[in-house]
Amino acid sequence: MIPAQLNTLCAAYGNVDGMSLHTTSGTDTSNMLGSKESLVAWSSPANGVMSSTATFDAVSGLVRFVRVWDGTVFVEEFPVNAGAGVEVVAQDVTVAIQHRVTE
Repeated sequence: MIPAQLNTLCAAYGNVDGMSLHTTSGTDTSNMLGSKESLVAWSSPANGVMSSTATFDAVSGLVRFVRVWDGTVFVEEFPVNAGAGVEVVAQDVTVAIQHRVTE
């Protein structure tokens, strides 16, 4: 594929506009630490790659999974530290996400 095609495919993931932190695996808002946060604007796709971040204020608990959302629709879940998670105590947390399209 040429870079323009990769970038077009990558840009389709730009619908993802929210992120949430969770203590257990799933596809809904259960076991959420804090609230769902909006992603900052996605970077423009370059060679099939784009990225964004979300910041969560004063997180406390075992963050084991990050879920991304298109509005209220679940899109995908990512394990933190292979699902073992990271214990956070009253800290602001910024999570970066990178979307990559390859041939």
